[in-house]
Amino acid sequence: MTTSKHIPLDVAARKTHSTTLNLLIHIKRGLLPATEEQGRWFINEADLNAFIAENRKADPGELGLHSGCGKGCGSCTED
Repeated sequence: MTTSKHIPLDVAARKTHSTTLNLLIHIKRGLLPATEEQGRWFINEADLNAFIAENRKADPGELGLHSGCGKGCGSCTED
């Protein structure tokens, strides 16, 4: 039996060299699975590792941000 380790949002932020707010934005957008328990957010370590692997090209502090939102307003830049 495999037990999944859930880590608090602040620990996940340190692990990704990001901020809790940045990760919370990804959670709210449905890009990073997480659970909320009594007002605190927790991320499954395997989900976080998969998220990191998907976003390796992102700069630290901008983990998971994709250039260009696709809305065409011009404020987003393409690589």
